[in-house]
Formats: sequence, structure tokens, C-alpha cells
Amino acid sequence: MMYAGLAGSGILGVILGRSNSLQSNSVFTDLFIPPIVILTGMLSKGVISGCLA
Repeated sequence: MMYAGLAGSGILGVILGRSNSLQSNSVFTDLFIPPIVILTGMLSKGVISGCLA
């Protein structure tokens, strides 16, 4: 998630010297949305199950 945030905002390109200005790149953040949603769903189901048990 940290990589998606850095690459998506353009900061990673500035740090690595590939760019002199920040350019938003939403492709990276779009790739990380499904795994984040799946992990959040699994975490919430685990918390609810743990509370009921």
C-alpha cells in the first residue's frame, strides 16, 4: 500500500530521479484497490466472528 501511494502520487518518480515534477499516476492506485478491499473484508469478518465467539 505504501508503494501504491508513493507511485500513484508521483513522489517515487521524483525520489528516483525519473521526473522533476509531481505527476499523478492513478494506474498504480487502481491496481491496489481490489486487494485492499478483499483484505479489509476478511479483517472485518474476523473481528465480527471473534466478537461473537
